[in-house]
Formats: sequence, C-alpha cells, structure tokens
Amino acid sequence: MKKNEAKIEVILTVCHSEVYQVPVMYFYVCYLDGAPVSQISKALSFLRTHPEFANAHAKAEAEKTLVSPMITHAEHPVRRTPCFMLHPCQTPLWLAQVLEAEDAANREKIVLLAWLAKVCPAVGLKVQPTDFLRTKTLLLEQDNP
Repeated sequence: MKKNEAKIEVILTVCHSEVYQVPVMYFYVCYLDGAPVSQISKALSFLRTHPEFANAHAKAEAEKTLVSPMITHAEHPVRRTPCFMLHPCQTPLWLAQVLEAEDAANREKIVLLAWLAKVCPAVGLKVQPTDFLRTKTLLLEQDNP
C-alpha cells in the first residue's frame, strides 16, 4: 500500500496554554507504521477524507457550531516533539461568549467542558449531547452535595 493510500492514526492531547489561558488541542498524525505525516496539507487531507471527520465537520459547519481552527506546527508542550495544534488565538473570545450565559461561580468548573463542546465537532470527535449535559450536572453538583 502506498503512503498516500495508507491508514493513519491521530493522537490528540489537550493542554492548558499559559499564554492564552485556555485549553489547546495538540495532535500528532502518523501512518500506522509510526512514520509521521509532517505536512499540514497532507494531515488535513487525511482528516478531511476520514468519514467520521468529514461528516462531523460538515454537520458542524451546517449548524454554525464549527470552530474555524487555524492549524499550525508546534512543539508538544510535554513530549517536546513536533506536532500540529489548533491555534488558540481566537479561543478566549468564543469561549467567553459560550460561558457568558453561565453563572459566574460555575464558569471555572465547566470551562474545559464548554471548550470540548466547541472543539470536538471541528476534529470529528463524537460525544453525545446527553453525555455533555450529564457531565456538566456532575461538575456543578461537586460543591453542592
């Protein structure tokens, strides 16, 4: 099988950005033999042709819930290896808009959950709305037994 027809693996990591003060998604794209996909265009091409990613991306775009991610090369903050990242430059703005409706005391508790709700569709991750709501309820109940 040629490399351009090979299957790939995508390894996702979420870390907190000290600079932007928001979560950031880093991802490593490689062939199943472990060889990295180093060009952004190739990585995006693989992701866009992957059925789950393509379907989720199209649905999010149609529902106007898509985060328009700027994908860039970066050094993984923990592994110190080359990878891609969804650049967080616009994240503080839209995250503030998403959290605006929440009670101020609850914002800190659910910031990661709110971020995941916006970013997951952009990268083709499927999480059921009921799972988000159940998790939010659990997070908010932690201090209120």
